[in-house]
Amino acid sequence: DVMEHVGWKEKGTVHAGVHTRTSNHRDKTHRTSSTVVDDAHDAFHVYSLVWRVDGMDVFVDGDLVHRVLRSEEEDWPFDKRFYLLLNVAVGGKWAGKHGVDPEAFPATMEVAYVRVYRERCS
Repeated sequence: DVMEHVGWKEKGTVHAGVHTRTSNHRDKTHRTSSTVVDDAHDAFHVYSLVWRVDGMDVFVDGDLVHRVLRSEEEDWPFDKRFYLLLNVAVGGKWAGKHGVDPEAFPATMEVAYVRVYRERCS
């Protein structure tokens, strides 16, 4: 997850993490990080993932929030192509822990742009 927001957490708290077969929420083995973006609900921000052979870094507005190193992971499925998924997920065991506020609907997720770059090998 490059950016995940859970409604009942402190407003503006965003979480980042990588989920694999051996590092996941189901087994309580995943590692995530979080940061507070005070105006996350009111302004656009740049959420970035730098995906390298040796690991992944997640940034919010240029600040490093989460780092995963391949050498620290038992399982590394990130050697192949993946899809980029943007969605609004509601409920579930974590986000829906305290129920879902029906007053939150209808809801929208505004995305100004999505960019994908490939670093040139030198």
